[in-house]
Amino acid sequence: MLERINWFTENPYHGQVRVVHLLEMLRDQLTWEGLHAQVKRPLAGLKVAPYYGCLLLRPAQEIQLDDPERPTILHDCMLALGAEVVDFPYAVECCGSYLAVEKAEVPDRLAQTIISSARANGADCLVTACPLCQFNLDYPQRGTTSPAPMPVLYFTQLMAVALDLPPADWGLEGLYVDPAPLLERIPACEEAGA
Repeated sequence: MLERINWFTENPYHGQVRVVHLLEMLRDQLTWEGLHAQVKRPLAGLKVAPYYGCLLLRPAQEIQLDDPERPTILHDCMLALGAEVVDFPYAVECCGSYLAVEKAEVPDRLAQTIISSARANGADCLVTACPLCQFNLDYPQRGTTSPAPMPVLYFTQLMAVALDLPPADWGLEGLYVDPAPLLERIPACEEAGA
């Protein structure tokens, strides 16, 4: 495979690049304490259920980001941002991402189970580190009112709120469930005493 890559790119590649996930950089280079020190608008009172899904952590021997059965990296990130973390049984279950196009009813059913579990355990919203998981959990809730839809946010969106970036930079416009009513509960910078 390496020979084919080198032939195709016409540049020698020796397999020395190590791909690092942003969560890994935050944990290992900035550190959770360093991230917490940057927070200007703590997510106090926001009950966040970290959803890992299956692709962020598996195959474990290759990814080596966190324990695939009892991960903490998203938990720790949310705690550093000042959120209250809510555990729920479906945090590492697959959302059916690979079936989103071919058999959309499967991820829709899985999303309903995951969201119901997070809600039953007291979560205000779900947070994920996988864009496809975010879509698969958010999209099936479009247009629903009962039960009330649950916002599903990408972790960097909550980072943007906690770091007090301008709302135009939060990237919420593409979400199907509007998180604005939930995020409006978080005190502004001046109110948070920052």
